[in-house]
Parts: sequence; structure tokens; C-alpha cells
Amino acid sequence: MEQKLTGMNIIIQVIVAVLIFLLMSRPALAEFTIEDENKVGREFYEEMVKSHALVEDPRIVNYVRAVGQRITSQLPITLFDFHFSVIRSSAVNAFATPGGYIYVNSGLISLVEKESQLAGVMSHETGHIQSRHIAQMISKSQKVSIGSLAAILAGAFLGGGSNLTAGIAGFSMATATSLSLKYSRENEEEADRKGMGFLVKAGYDPQAMVDFMKIMKRYEYFSNTIPSYFLTHPGTEDRIAYLDSLRITTYPSPGKDSIVGHLKRIQTLIQLDDKDQERALKHFQNDLRKNPSDVDDLYGLAVTLNRLGRNTEAMETFQKVLSIAPDDMDVIRDLGICYYQLGQADKAIIPLKEVVAAYPNDVEAALYLGKVYNATGNYSDAIKLFNTLKPPISDDADVHYNLAVAYGKTDQAGWSHYHFAMYFKKKRRFDAALFHLKAAQLSFSEYSPMAEKIETEIQSMGAKDKSLQRKPRDSVLHMKSSE
Repeated sequence: MEQKLTGMNIIIQVIVAVLIFLLMSRPALAEFTIEDENKVGREFYEEMVKSHALVEDPRIVNYVRAVGQRITSQLPITLFDFHFSVIRSSAVNAFATPGGYIYVNSGLISLVEKESQLAGVMSHETGHIQSRHIAQMISKSQKVSIGSLAAILAGAFLGGGSNLTAGIAGFSMATATSLSLKYSRENEEEADRKGMGFLVKAGYDPQAMVDFMKIMKRYEYFSNTIPSYFLTHPGTEDRIAYLDSLRITTYPSPGKDSIVGHLKRIQTLIQLDDKDQERALKHFQNDLRKNPSDVDDLYGLAVTLNRLGRNTEAMETFQKVLSIAPDDMDVIRDLGICYYQLGQADKAIIPLKEVVAAYPNDVEAALYLGKVYNATGNYSDAIKLFNTLKPPISDDADVHYNLAVAYGKTDQAGWSHYHFAMYFKKKRRFDAALFHLKAAQLSFSEYSPMAEKIETEIQSMGAKDKSLQRKPRDSVLHMKSSE
């Protein structure tokens, strides 16, 4: 727990610093424009990415985006381009920043019982964005110092709590108290009112917003802690009553609990994203005691057992879940990966090829299939597969290494050296990278695009040794023959 708090504190401090820089560039804060909102929101997002605070699993990210886009696609007018991200944090929270950015903590996704409840939270945050509540707070803050305002913004964005307090302790919190770190009651009612309308137009059940607030109250009672969400979204009892009155009088018709679907699988993937494998193991084992045939929990258990090195049990569990759900591509993919990791590359080919054929954009399956091709001597197939990958994954160190091996095994020395160079560059071993770039130059004609690309790479690494710069082709060959 201590490490997690420290990591988030660092993130908060970085973001506060960015906010100070952005706000100092403004001579006055009398009006916070849409352009200003886009700038702050974009910078905030970029810092979150740099701090590795966001979940990267495309299945989780795409699910949350699909739910969010279902909501925002119903808006008659949008002031911003909306962006949806998941923060890797067990804290139960969601928030919106200026510029149309909505963040949901993985802890909140794990807590919801229905997709419609998650959609309700995101609809509420969409209401804050459409109403420009944070911009209004900033525009009213002319008398507050830049440092204090940055602290207030960080509090509003990141949900408060002990980690927030530690993260911004160096700022003038005495002045910061002149503004609330919370949305006002009027802000909350407006976001609830608009949010429920957005939710219903998207096809979801409006009761979900009421139910989620009740879940949060239960969570608060049993955990004896205040959820981060309540620190910036006040008036819980009043909100429950207000939401219930809206549902009864304005939106009496029920909607759907699930539209995108597969919430339980997403919650399983979030559990698998936890670095504490023993904790994940206990989670899946406990769930399976209630329902021994639950496909998602069996899948999570199989992956966790494999990560813990309990390979025989993992394989047995994979086979069990496949007997229940033989077409589950997540299970088939991870079974193939398990075979590869056990050194049974020949058995991994069929499941991984099946997944790549069905989902060509499944990067993880493609990566492992390429590795399997190399392991089984199918080097030409490995080269073909790896070269179909697109940035940024095509520039991954693992891809470069496997391409270097495949090209080397097929006697394409120039390409092998080039990809070894890119691999070592990624590992920041620049001497080794430059050595392979120098060797790669011998295989390409002097004025070819590839030769120019190699020369550019050498220059970008700041090679100062003239022996590593491009030399006349006959001079290099003469050196080689005289050795």
C-alpha cells in the first residue's frame, strides 16, 4: 500500500507542476476559455501517460471507450472531443478534467454490479464537462494564488484523499481553503440531471444511477473509509433522493443493464492487471467457491496459476474452461501463450493462429505467434507476421529482437543487424546499437533509402567516433579484407 501511495503522490506532484506552468502562462484568470480547457486537459492526459498511471490493456480501454462513446454519441451538441481512460488504482473514483477527458479508476469498475452503473457514472462526469463546471470554478478564482489554484485543480481532478494531501503538501493550502475542493450541490444536481438524460438516451436503465450511489454508501459503511468519489462529489443522501425523484417523475421507463456487454470479463482483466498474483489467486478461488463453473473466474484462475509457475494446474484449468466455452478467444490466446512459455511451441501454433485469424489486430497474440514461428524454425512466417505490425508495437524491443533472429536465420544479415541495433537502442545500449548499425551499412547500397535511414539513426544517437560514421564503401571493405 505504501508504494502505491508514493507512486500516486509523484503523479500528483508532476500534474500540479504542469498546472502551475499552464496557469502562469495566463496573465489573468478572468475567463477560462474552451481553448484553455483543451490545453489543460491535453497536458494533464500526457502527464498521466508519462507517469504510467493509466491501464494499457486494450480490452479494458476499448470497453470503457465503447461505453463512453455510447453516451457521448447521443449529445445534441458537444463542446469537446471526448476521451476516456482508466487509471490503475484501487480507489473508488471517477472524474472529469477540462477539455472532455473522463477518467475512471479500475477500483470503481471492479465495484459496479452492472454496465449501466458504470455508464451512469460516466454520464454524470459528461454532465460536468458539458456544463463546464471546472472552468466556472477557475473563472471565479481570480484572487487565489497560482499555486493554490493548481492544488485545488489537482484535488478536483484526482479525487482527494490522503495521497492527495501528501502530494500537494508543499503548496499554500491555507489560501486554497478559500475555494472548495468539491463540486457544489448545484453542480452535482446539474450533472445528475443532465447525466440521467444522457444515460436514458444511450439506452441504459436510469435506475442504475440510484443503485450505484447506494452501492457506494454500502462500500463506505463496510470499509470504514470515505470513497474518493465522495470527496469531490458531495451530498450523497440528497443526491440519492434527487436521482430517485428524477427517475420516478421524468424517466419512469426502464432501460438496459448491458449494451456493450462482458463487464465480468473486464473486471477479470482488471484483477489480472494487479501485480500481486497471490491476491488475484485468492480472489478467483473465492469467487469459484460460489460458482465453480464461472468462465471468467476460471479464465482468471488459469492465467494467474500460469504466472505463479503452477503450470500443471494452469493447463488443467485452461482445459476445464475450454470445455465450457470452447470459442472463448481470450482463453484460446492465453492457452497458446502458456504452451509457449512451457517450451511447447509446437502446441502453441494452432491456438495462436486461430486467434490471429479471427482478430488480426490482437497484438499480444500476433507477438507470441511470431515468437512461436521463430521457436519452431518458421522464420519466413515470423518475418512476414512481424512486418504486418503497426506503430507503436512494431517499434517494440521484443519485436526488433525476434525480427533480428528471424532475418539472421534466413541469411539476411543487413536486416538482422539493423533490428539488433534497434533492439539495443531500446535497451539504451548505444555502443552495441552503433556496432550493429555499422555492420548493417555494408549490406545496403550507399544511397539507398535504407542506408540513409541507418545514417540518420547513427546521427540521432550522437555518435562522435568518426569510425562509426558512414565511410566510403570501398574503404570499409578494404578494412575488412585486411583484418
